Amino acid sequence: MAERLRYVSPRLGTPIYAHLFDLAVTAALIAAAGFLYNTFTALYGAVVEAIIYYMVIGIAAVILATLRYSSFNISSKSRAVLIVFGLLMAGGNGIFNVRVPSLPADLGGW
Repeated sequence: MAERLRYVSPRLGTPIYAHLFDLAVTAALIAAAGFLYNTFTALYGAVVEAIIYYMVIGIAAVILATLRYSSFNISSKSRAVLIVFGLLMAGGNGIFNVRVPSLPADLGGW
């Protein structure tokens, strides 16, 4: 099984069987949550988790842009772009993460 999951498609350049396995496991978990809780709104916490994840990625972009390693050499323009968009990403997702928990009530009990 592990050999098949490690196979990288020469045409697509991606581990296609690993992606299909991941898709199957994810679909099974979503179906199980819907079956056990009798509703798919039980997965609402996954939305908040994803927003936190992207907020952390924005913070990581800012940190990466401010570090100066000899092995990590990027131009000043690229550093500025990483800082600006990292801050926008972290800030936007941070604001959205504060707002998301109230969305079901705003949508009429979605």
